[in-house]
Amino acid sequence: MRLTPEQTQSILAMDVWQLYRATRNLAAHDYETDYAEIAEHFNALYELLLDLL
Repeated sequence: MRLTPEQTQSILAMDVWQLYRATRNLAAHDYETDYAEIAEHFNALYELLLDLL
């Protein structure tokens, strides 16, 4: 089975959405006390934000 370009874009968009969703959920629901991990996480969020703009 060969995917159309539209199907390929949909799959890529879904993968990106899942990445953003998982990252957001970590920020909203993870109560980490290791401040280096917290900083790393928010730096990753910032990088994802730059991709959205």
